[in-house]
Amino acid sequence: MAKSKNKKFSLETKNIRGLYWILILFIGMCWAFILGLVIGRGYKVQNIIKKQITIEDNEKKQQDNIIPPEKLVFLDKLQEIKNNLNQEKKENKKSKKEKTNNKPKKLSKSINKKKQIKEKFLYKYIYQCASYKNKNEAFFYLKEVKKNILKVCPVKCTVKMETTKIKNNIWHRILITIKSNNESDARLILKQSNIKNYFLKGKKELKR
Repeated sequence: MAKSKNKKFSLETKNIRGLYWILILFIGMCWAFILGLVIGRGYKVQNIIKKQITIEDNEKKQQDNIIPPEKLVFLDKLQEIKNNLNQEKKENKKSKKEKTNNKPKKLSKSINKKKQIKEKFLYKYIYQCASYKNKNEAFFYLKEVKKNILKVCPVKCTVKMETTKIKNNIWHRILITIKSNNESDARLILKQSNIKNYFLKGKKELKR
């Protein structure tokens, strides 16, 4: 009986040892399979370290890009100063343009004046636009006519006062002389000078 019991115990221990070995082999195969998958997919320690370093670098860069509030206020002030300077530059450019635009007008006036001097006219038309007994009144109107007509016609027009005696009465006449090639041009000058009352006193041919 004792021998049979010992045999039975030894068989059981052998079976248990065999199961342990099978279990150890199974676990080892599982780990080998898992490691094979990990290595096959390229999970290396170096790659993991590199990724960690890049993540840390990106975090540092983001922190560097964040501007503190004090600096933001300073930058806003700088931007405001810059905008004011740009506005001043624009205004200066605008004023310069206006000045340059005014220059051609003056030049064109002087060119027209020279053109009138060089131009040759065929006739001289003499118009009487007023006549006064009172010399002061005549002189006052003479100044007004000169002012108006010389604005329109500074070169080819002249205005003068002529004194004459009619039936023991002295009259002061205001005469306008206009050089022109035809009477319609001369009348247009009078119209532009706001002279409404006049008549043609004489017409003379100019030397060519």
